[in-house]
Amino acid sequence: MGEMYRRLTFTLVIALSLIMVSCSGQKSPPVSSPASSTNVAPTPQEETSVGVNEEIPVIGISEFVITDVFQLVKDGFYKALEDNGYILDKSIQVVEKSPQGDFAAAGTIASQFQQQKVDGMFVLSTPNLQAVYTETRDEESPPIVFTVVQSPYAAGVAKSPSEKPDYITGVSTFPPTKEQLLLIKEIFPDVTMVGVVYNSGEANSKEVIDSYKKEAANLGLEIIESVATRTDEVATATSAAVDKGSEVLILPNDNLVFSAIGAFFQAASSKKVPVIGSDNTSASYGAVASLGQDFYTCGYQSGELMVRILKGEDPKDIPIELPNRQELSINLKSAQDLQIALPPSVIERAANKYEEISTPSQSK
Repeated sequence: MGEMYRRLTFTLVIALSLIMVSCSGQKSPPVSSPASSTNVAPTPQEETSVGVNEEIPVIGISEFVITDVFQLVKDGFYKALEDNGYILDKSIQVVEKSPQGDFAAAGTIASQFQQQKVDGMFVLSTPNLQAVYTETRDEESPPIVFTVVQSPYAAGVAKSPSEKPDYITGVSTFPPTKEQLLLIKEIFPDVTMVGVVYNSGEANSKEVIDSYKKEAANLGLEIIESVATRTDEVATATSAAVDKGSEVLILPNDNLVFSAIGAFFQAASSKKVPVIGSDNTSASYGAVASLGQDFYTCGYQSGELMVRILKGEDPKDIPIELPNRQELSINLKSAQDLQIALPPSVIERAANKYEEISTPSQSK
């Protein structure tokens, strides 16, 4: 780009993200992360008018939609960079963009980052990873670290943790399906029908459903499937799952459902059916209990992978990882509202005990 462009830098606005909930146990520490310089995918013409600082490494972040969950992931990612000496605007530059749920725009963003010759991309969500992979696989660049992807294998990006494109690695967030169902049996010993709302268009969500069904068969449970293919169908699909006989609902880490998580919880609440979540944020939104990864930690773990790449390690030698920390969280108010007596064993094991119900922000 011309000399004039090299002199331009992005202005990063640091937004302090304080996660304030009434809970016990260790909480993910709040960190500062820069606001996105371009939340909507710009046209290629607009992109060519923006320069990057060529004196320090540049990381491009692409998040499929803008949500509370992805903010937690980014907070962890930024903290890992900082802990390893990469200080924003001093020793590293980060550019955030979001295709806002548009698959084609996700590919455009990847192309723009390629043109900028960023030193790495951090990609959030399965459809986003699929779009970015499609756009970058010919050139096999830039190096990519992903997370909030339940199964990169079902998504067609990798075959195994080490059998993958040489330039891609990341943290897979496949839920602990057997352990979740065992938790349901512990809290609700008389329940036999468990509902799951998911997007049938996501290959990895189908793989998760198959895992639930396999594990349920060994535990005397039946999985009731309810499909949504658009965000405006999530509430209806949730209600339909209950109408089909679901006594408990599982909230999977499905990108579509998470994009309409407020509607999901409103529908479940109106039906007075308890929810079991797949990550530690779900309990804060009203799930009676949740068991799964800590998204902040997933972001931090992903940031550590990016640091290894920035320091010269070849991503082809870095296998895809699973989250190195999972948590049990409970919501005492939710349990009280639904007149559910949580077993003492569950309360004692819970890392987070929420006493109020937070309202998730809508995806933007």
